[in-house]
Amino acid sequence: AVDAVRARTLDEGTVVHELRTVHPGLQELTYLARAITPGTFTLPPTELIGVYEPAVRARSAMNTLRVER
Repeated sequence: AVDAVRARTLDEGTVVHELRTVHPGLQELTYLARAITPGTFTLPPTELIGVYEPAVRARSAMNTLRVER
């Protein structure tokens, strides 16, 4: 949930969400990206790691993004 996001850090090629809490079950975090180069790109899996709770881990599937003019 958006209210669980404490902070976001955007670097080139990386988005880091710092969360207050993580509840069991399916969670969805989204962000906007601006495409400036047409093409087909491989999106690496998203990974969640509990910094203070290393047993909390999750990973999404790899995906593909197609950008057209």
